[in-house]
Amino acid sequence: MRCLLAVVAVAALLATAASAKPVHVQANTYDFLMMVYQWPPNVCATEATAHNCVIPADSHLFTIHGLWPSRNDTTYPQSCCSSCSFNATAVQDLLPQLNQYWPNLFAEEAATDFWSHEYLKHGTCATDVASLDTEHSFFATTLGLSRQLNVDAAFAKLKPSTTTGYSLATVQAAIKAYFGAEGYLTCETYKGQQLVTGFGLCVTKNNFAVFQCDPRVYGENSCKSTSDLFFLPF
Repeated sequence: MRCLLAVVAVAALLATAASAKPVHVQANTYDFLMMVYQWPPNVCATEATAHNCVIPADSHLFTIHGLWPSRNDTTYPQSCCSSCSFNATAVQDLLPQLNQYWPNLFAEEAATDFWSHEYLKHGTCATDVASLDTEHSFFATTLGLSRQLNVDAAFAKLKPSTTTGYSLATVQAAIKAYFGAEGYLTCETYKGQQLVTGFGLCVTKNNFAVFQCDPRVYGENSCKSTSDLFFLPF
């Protein structure tokens, strides 16, 4: 009888373990979400020596980089689920949108490599938000948020050009006029020009509302006010 009970107990434990959800750590230890975009021509210009960069034919605007759980002190949780893996089949229905609005610009990599990286590094840390608590919901919600934000409208008057740039103040004014908050900007120098490679907005994790980031976050901006900012054309 004792042997039978032991077998039953072990079987129950194995069944529980098999059905248990992946264990997430650090999931709640952040203050807000940052919706991050990239400007493909600038990324490809600055990454030309490191990657075979290809912009999809149907991409003519900002593309998504990711949705990142972030802290006001500029640190962030990452890779919060050691037992998780990326399952491309889980987002099969989203592939047309992902390829257009969230493409991997590096042709030497699989398209899914970028999505896998973003989900495992950042998405697994946002599972405390109901609409981000699975792989599919993380990507579907981020795509939906991007459509809602319509960031390209904020930059409508900042025309891409190889010769005409804009001051940091002008770029931030355009962002703030549209969103009511400044943006987090990253730049890299290429052939003497300061290229905007990334752009982020702080959004609340309860309803994804854009808000003014903590000053420490803006302090991490890598774009300088000493020279104009450029958006290279597609």
